[in-house]
Amino acid sequence: MLALFYGWQGINLSAWFGERLKAQADGFKIQAALLLILAVPVGLNGFWMTGAWGILAVAIFALGARIKLPAARIFAVLAMSLGFGKWLLWDTGFWLFEKHPSEPYILNGYFGAALILGLACIAGYLISKTSTDEPDTSHSILRFSLAGAPAALAFWAGSAEIQRCFGMEALSDFVPGEQLWMSAYWSTFSIVAALLHLALRKSGRVLDGNPLRWAALVAFVMVTVKWFFIDTPAWGMNTVGPFASPAVNLYGLNILLLILAGAAIGLRSTESGDEPSRHTHLRTSLTYCAVITLFWGGTWEIHRCFDQLAAGWGMSPSDVALAEQMSQSLFWSVFAIALIVSGFIFVRAAPRYAGLGLFMLTLVKVGLLDLSFLSAGYRILSFAGLGILLLLTSVLYGYFSPKLLPKSEAVTALT
Repeated sequence: MLALFYGWQGINLSAWFGERLKAQADGFKIQAALLLILAVPVGLNGFWMTGAWGILAVAIFALGARIKLPAARIFAVLAMSLGFGKWLLWDTGFWLFEKHPSEPYILNGYFGAALILGLACIAGYLISKTSTDEPDTSHSILRFSLAGAPAALAFWAGSAEIQRCFGMEALSDFVPGEQLWMSAYWSTFSIVAALLHLALRKSGRVLDGNPLRWAALVAFVMVTVKWFFIDTPAWGMNTVGPFASPAVNLYGLNILLLILAGAAIGLRSTESGDEPSRHTHLRTSLTYCAVITLFWGGTWEIHRCFDQLAAGWGMSPSDVALAEQMSQSLFWSVFAIALIVSGFIFVRAAPRYAGLGLFMLTLVKVGLLDLSFLSAGYRILSFAGLGILLLLTSVLYGYFSPKLLPKSEAVTALT
């Protein structure tokens, strides 16, 4: 009631005296906003308190823009920061620690508070965008933060909900691989954010600072690092659950989503055919990442499959090691050939050199490691076959280079 009284007094002073008592009127309005912010914890608790701060921030934003009160923006940001900070630090910790097994998935108070905060940020961004104030650096930072906050809320809320669900026995008993599901969600988030950024760009509604593109990039980098150093070793060592079919499994789904995320980020809406060098470098890096992901994931998947097949079929350790090493060498050879062919098709030197390097590495691996499991007679025949394969590769590369590449590229490839 006191906040409403102060607000009413400030509005009346502005209406009656205009600029003569502007400072006093603004003082009443500021006190009203501060009292409303402080009154939220008194009347509400839990997720309601978080949502109320978000709604109050939008109301202060809108009122400040209407009555031309620049200080209102500060108090709106304060209310939004309180709601965002409470949800991120207090609500999330409480939600994960308590587990709340009786709460439904997604349709619960935790997600409801995140949704209210996200909508409040969008509304605040639109109000700030339509404001008649002169744009400055603080405006740009505020709009970037408000536009990017919903993406951060969606990323954090989804990750926390996955962790909560797997913490409950009802779900963890049936669906193994919490980390792989988390990575799948991060990749999906990156794809959606990148495509949404592209759609807004095509429609002419570019957000200040491109926060969706940055959100997609950050999520992509996080899931790539996590997939390489956490998910892949755990999957290859068979520590994430029961038997899974080769390639067509949750790990394979993550590889597909990771490549699609990189492709979505690499898309660009442009009317001209020329792309800035920065975007070209980004696409090149994403392509390299996709190639390394396929190679690394395929190698570890072969290792996992043979471990599980050996356990199921009762094969001897030496037979398992020989079959695994030969399968990996075959996969590496096919991958090297694919790189060389793609280098010819797209007229790029880097894939050709990478394919040749991988092919040479495969031959060294076969000669030093794979053949050590064979007897002397088979070893001699294998070395003869390797020599023939090397000779055939050299002849084919020299034959197709002048036909498939421009003259300058062909000379470089042969020299």
